[in-house]
Formats: sequence, structure tokens, C-alpha cells
Amino acid sequence: IDYDRIRDEIIEEIGPRFGLKDGEIGFDPYNASQLATQLMAEGFRLVEVGQTVRNMSEPAKLFEALIVDQRFSPDGNPVLRWCMSNVAVREDKKGNIFPFKPSQRKRIDGAVASIVGLSRLLTIPDAASEMDTTVMVLS
Repeated sequence: IDYDRIRDEIIEEIGPRFGLKDGEIGFDPYNASQLATQLMAEGFRLVEVGQTVRNMSEPAKLFEALIVDQRFSPDGNPVLRWCMSNVAVREDKKGNIFPFKPSQRKRIDGAVASIVGLSRLLTIPDAASEMDTTVMVLS
């Protein structure tokens, strides 16, 4: 993984395109310390979102609902569409859900990143009501 390239793309392209310095970037802390530190030094606000049922269930349920309601579409983004097709879901006794990859060969990173993003969005007051009329298309 070329972390320097990822950092540069976030700083130069992705950050300005999506106004990331005006919000938060959720990230899984596993193997991300150096990149997170570098982005914070550039003025980005990062928030750890560990890959646990506690952190992932509510946004994963929202993600699933957005897909079922056809308010989220990966159209134009073949990598995200592929990642989403690879996701399997585990449900615990309490009805919590957690995305996982059913095979080591399959990748779900794009779908999990979308869920992490939704986890941060859910911390904004009234964000869910604003999403009621929004269709999210990633391209």
C-alpha cells in the first residue's frame, strides 16, 4: 500500500472535492497511525472508528436501508459496486449487524469505508432527517 500516494490524494484531490477540512474523517485505527498523524498535521480532523459491532451496527443498518430504498447507488464506481457485492452480514442475538468478507479473496473496504462515513454523519444533529430526501450517487 502506497500511503504517501493516499495521503497526497486526500490532501490534493479528495479533501477539497468533498470539503473534508470542514468535517471529520472517520478511520479504522488499525495500521493507520502514521497516515492519521500526517493528515492531522495538514489540518484534517480525524476520528477513530474501530471495527466493532458497537461502532458499525447502526451505520450498517442505515447503509442497508439506503440501498434497499434506492437512495444510495455506487453507479459509476465499479470498485465500490464490487466491494458491495462481496459484503456478507453477521447478526448477533441483539439484532446488531456487522459487515464481513466471506472469503479472504473478496474485498469489502469500499463498503466498510462508506459505513464508517455514515457513522460520523450520524453524530451530526438532524443529519438523518436531511438524508430523507437525498439520493447519494458515488461516481
